[in-house]
Amino acid sequence: MSKNVLILSTSLRKCGNSETLADYFFNGAKDAGHNVEKISLVGKNISFCKGCLTCLKTGKCIIKDDANIIAENGLKGWIECFPKAKLKGTVFAGGVDSVGTISGHQALSKAYEMGKNI
Repeated sequence: MSKNVLILSTSLRKCGNSETLADYFFNGAKDAGHNVEKISLVGKNISFCKGCLTCLKTGKCIIKDDANIIAENGLKGWIECFPKAKLKGTVFAGGVDSVGTISGHQALSKAYEMGKNI
């Protein structure tokens, strides 16, 4: 059964190592037949949650920032707010610093396999 997978890429550098890692996960999930969307947070204005819990009553956040747009693309709130939403894992690629140093790193295959097996 195919799943809907949303990837939030938090990399600050376009085509950087974290972005590459997210792309490998994307490719793995896509190759496994899932519906995959990736949203980059580069250049987005995202404010901290104020904890007012208005979103639980109205289904919308009162803060007018780019997070509202991201939420309309599939993220319906913080993972903890929704019992069916789960963080299924993370991939860490330590030791990569400048753009491109992730090439050949074992974390890339881990990210691909994670995406494929989600």
